[in-house]
Amino acid sequence: MNACVAILKRSMVSLLRQRGNVIWMLVMPIIFSFVFGILPNLGGGSPLHVSVIDEDKSVVSRGFIQEMKQNPKYAVKVISPDEANDELRNFSADVIITLPHGLERQALSHHTLDIYSTISPNVGQSSSSTAPSDLQNQLKEWALAGNIALQKAEQHGHLSTASAEQAFTAGMNQAKAIHTPVQVTSSTLSGGKVQNHALTQQEHSVLGFAVMFIIFTLFGSTGTILEEKMRGSWSRLKTSPASQRSVMTGYGLSFVLIGWVQYALMILAGRLLFKINIPFNGWMALTVTLYIFAIAGFALCISGLVKTREQHMATGGFIASITSMIAGVYWPLDLEPNWMQHMSWFLPQGWALDAFQTAALSGVTLSALIWPLTVLAGFAVVFFSIGMVQLRYS
Repeated sequence: MNACVAILKRSMVSLLRQRGNVIWMLVMPIIFSFVFGILPNLGGGSPLHVSVIDEDKSVVSRGFIQEMKQNPKYAVKVISPDEANDELRNFSADVIITLPHGLERQALSHHTLDIYSTISPNVGQSSSSTAPSDLQNQLKEWALAGNIALQKAEQHGHLSTASAEQAFTAGMNQAKAIHTPVQVTSSTLSGGKVQNHALTQQEHSVLGFAVMFIIFTLFGSTGTILEEKMRGSWSRLKTSPASQRSVMTGYGLSFVLIGWVQYALMILAGRLLFKINIPFNGWMALTVTLYIFAIAGFALCISGLVKTREQHMATGGFIASITSMIAGVYWPLDLEPNWMQHMSWFLPQGWALDAFQTAALSGVTLSALIWPLTVLAGFAVVFFSIGMVQLRYS
């Protein structure tokens, strides 16, 4: 037991003594969180960027476009169908509105209008997340006002196509005077209780970079074993009176504690510097613990394949950066091609972020988390077991 405590204490002192570790554990995560997570979402008052595909090219479709352009809440531009995918992938559009062929015929025949909208995954769950829904409601109000004006005009006799178009578009313009009679508030039901908190895009970013930098930190801490092997202290430790169980337990606990320190630093930095309060409950604690075990075991496995600590850290940095990008740390997972989304199924970061998103809802039950937690537990058991066996017999 004394050997276990001594190893745990020595690991923490060694970690905090090196200035480079402090940079990687605190400074770099804060910079990444700000640049990729906080900065893109600071413009809360910016208009919703709307790209419109006008397939109908009629008076009515142009009337819809004109109404959107007159609204200061929307930055509207007309694009071709071929440009739609690029608009989403380049974050140029928050919403793509498609006005299909036959829209005017539907409007003048008093039929339900088929207007399609595609919302970019980049529109996070923030203060502006209701803007796409507001636009959809606005389109419905314009269509309703136009239909009512057309019906009134038809009461005075048969209308020509041009007169019907003018009546419909004039009615849409009069919708500015309509005030919403009902205010709707949405809530999330979880565990039989109404929940009002889900992870915002900024909270997701802070958690995502916490997940990524846990990899850097654990690769750095497991890399110290390579130094001990090179200095010969590892051989002396194995031949000391301390039992191998105490030695393995000490190192295992030190890796878990170091991972939790990294996670705690990220959460505190987000709260103190960016005023982002990450929810915390037992499910999130379990998710963090399973993820740390998985990454610590994986780092130990890699340490048995390289010769120097520099190689170990370079490998860890490459793996952390590439796999975190694929798993959706830097950007929403829905923006990635299907083959990359499928690759995230084989990465512990993706399952950890999935579990975080669900666990953030207070009152969530095990049934909602059983799949991501089971996969994370599988990663943890396999990687940590192999890593500790490799460490014991190295």
